[in-house]
Amino acid sequence: MPTCGVPVKYSYFSTAGSSRGDCTAGLRYDAFMARRGKIIPFPTRAAAVRPPADERALTELHRCDQAEAVVVKSLLESEGIPALLRSRLALSVHPFSVGAQGEVVVMVPESEIARSRVLLSRLTSGPTRL
Repeated sequence: MPTCGVPVKYSYFSTAGSSRGDCTAGLRYDAFMARRGKIIPFPTRAAAVRPPADERALTELHRCDQAEAVVVKSLLESEGIPALLRSRLALSVHPFSVGAQGEVVVMVPESEIARSRVLLSRLTSGPTRL
């Protein structure tokens, strides 16, 4: 009888040909059990493609309220100029704003600032007379 308490006829060692009958005779974990798990490495971050430094720099074009900023941004984007609106007001907390509290800054790339100012001057010059 093996020393581990398992009867010989049910023991793994009885079929393996162990003459000693103890539970440690010739025991090798990797001999009778294959590794079931697979090691999956953590994903690595791909290098982000960044535009040239001169394209990333934004310049302030105009300061206004939210409604005017949306109109200016639409005008610039219709002409192919990317625009970004920056505001420090949390609209979910303050549903309305007064004066400079709700100020929005319209920003464009430095390479497009001259063209943006020309478009903006047409917008702020007022209606044309026929």
